[in-house]
Amino acid sequence: MNSTNKYLYIQLLQGFTDTLARIQRCMDFCININRKLLVSFENTPYKISFDDYFTHYNNQIITDPAKIEQILSPATTSVYPELYNNNRKYLTWDLDMFEQEHDYFETFENKYMRGGEQLPDADIIVFWCQGYNHSQGYFWHDYAYTFLKDIVYKPCITDYARRADANMPTPYLCIQIRNTGYKSNYPLLYEMHKDMIHSYNNVYIATDYRESLDFFREKNVNVYSFTTFQTSSNEELHSTSSVSGDTKIKDVFMDMYMIIMADQFLSNSNGTFIGLCGLLRENKHHTTQKYASTPLITTVTATPGNEEQMS
Repeated sequence: MNSTNKYLYIQLLQGFTDTLARIQRCMDFCININRKLLVSFENTPYKISFDDYFTHYNNQIITDPAKIEQILSPATTSVYPELYNNNRKYLTWDLDMFEQEHDYFETFENKYMRGGEQLPDADIIVFWCQGYNHSQGYFWHDYAYTFLKDIVYKPCITDYARRADANMPTPYLCIQIRNTGYKSNYPLLYEMHKDMIHSYNNVYIATDYRESLDFFREKNVNVYSFTTFQTSSNEELHSTSSVSGDTKIKDVFMDMYMIIMADQFLSNSNGTFIGLCGLLRENKHHTTQKYASTPLITTVTATPGNEEQMS
């Protein structure tokens, strides 16, 4: 392979905002080292093909699963770490293989991306991306926002979000509640902002936690949520198999749109998603244009099995 046909292949083992940020970081890195970036979404919690939902016009990144498989397949290419040269099947996904090389994947960013050490001269370099280490001090949501700015949402995303917005009475307050990782203390949020919350006739709750809706209903808040939840309360929404990846990715972009369009927005969540939402609201003119790039389909249909959807 010549220098223009060398690749950094990343596997994404993290949440939504961290995934977007990691892609942008790696894309910037690939521009500097003259490699193309191979990105597979099929092993993320969404298990989707990126190209079915979005378009990216930067030729530095390849997201088509068929093209990625074609690049990874030839035995004539060299791979780093070297253990993959005789184990090409593990290039797609194998947790045991990942655990064997845990120390390498832990230090990749510090060693090569930040430390500036010379990369191995392999045709394909594999980087298993883990969750964001907040102690590193990056403005991680800025990277995620940059990535979103540079992609085009396809109609399956924009129409889905706009149908939900068409169902939402205005004006409305939006509350974001997180129940994975950095969990939200939503009872405290209610106590601190109860006057504002009750000043709205309509409150949209963007959440991965169904029980939080019941909490606010018990406080006589007129709650809306269009998210499709998992069938078992013992599972996390992001990892459940009871909700398709197609629905998960659409729901995330729908909730972001509802957050953008809200009259006011409340959350005491930590983590990178809330930072991303803040940027989306600060740049509302630009972000709403991305959702308005296709004509609105006005026929409203409920997501099957979603009892929270308006009739």
